[in-house]
Amino acid sequence: MAQILQTTLVDNRAVAAAGETFQLDLPVNPLSVILLTLRALNTATAVANRDWTSEFLDKYTAINVRYRGASIISGRLRGIAPGMMMRERWMWTHGQENNTDNDLRSLTIPLMFGRRAYDPVECFPATRRGDMILDITAAADAGGLDGHSVHIETIELLDATPARFIKFTEKQQSMTATGANTIDLPIGNKLLGVLLNPYAYPTGVARTSSFGEMNLEVDNVEVMYSGVSWEAAHALLQRRLPPTIDWLNHVHGFIDGAAGQINTQRGQHDQQVGQDFGLLELDPWNDGSYALDTRGAADVALQINSGTADGANLSRIYPIELVETGAPSGA
Repeated sequence: MAQILQTTLVDNRAVAAAGETFQLDLPVNPLSVILLTLRALNTATAVANRDWTSEFLDKYTAINVRYRGASIISGRLRGIAPGMMMRERWMWTHGQENNTDNDLRSLTIPLMFGRRAYDPVECFPATRRGDMILDITAAADAGGLDGHSVHIETIELLDATPARFIKFTEKQQSMTATGANTIDLPIGNKLLGVLLNPYAYPTGVARTSSFGEMNLEVDNVEVMYSGVSWEAAHALLQRRLPPTIDWLNHVHGFIDGAAGQINTQRGQHDQQVGQDFGLLELDPWNDGSYALDTRGAADVALQINSGTADGANLSRIYPIELVETGAPSGA
């Protein structure tokens, strides 16, 4: 059995308030999880009314784990975070949540290379020093948090010989018109799912979505998904996420009561972090039995009947690929 080794890669590295890009060498042993801890301080600006999760996620506009230049995990942290949460329902972890000015906050997000943590059969294989790089791009501070820093730990599995690992990368495309749009998907591996992040999604009085109706096609033949609505794709993702994500952002109303009485309204959840994501599920049992094998295909694509054009904006998808290493599956 492989041995667990959890160590600190970087301890509390300050991140520039104006934003910056930096890179770190990752360890050489088989890698199961990168634990990315984001730290910051409260500011006095509307300190009791901030969307702390979104502010952390939006600070980091690009995360890219590269092996010899090829992306293994890449995209906006806002998209990567729910994609990783799908694995074992591992919810990101908040540290202290006081609203006092200059009190510390933190958010820890696992970046996983398998469908399960600590799996010696499904993790990233051993590498040579300098071959595996983590790039982080940060934007300017948004106002509710400052003094940002990152603390990163890695979970290695010594002596593991993995047979496969998960590849999770971002693809951007603008839905150019109401109606037909095509998004090409990667070919050559098994697809376990496609995480969807349209620019436009039902909100307020609008029911339209950039991903209004979707078909999955292999060599121009529909497979597995035909005419799927955005709402149904959103519901499929909820099967994968912890129920508490619905309440990450919620509001409580308040009504001044007559004759000195005070009445409060029930809380209403506003799923600001998750309502713009959906999923086309291709691995519902987590065992690959339904996975879409794209090896030998000439073309794999999403055909989308968009409900609205994105204009100058971008919709995003995150194909989830299962990459085989060639090692025996029982290793």
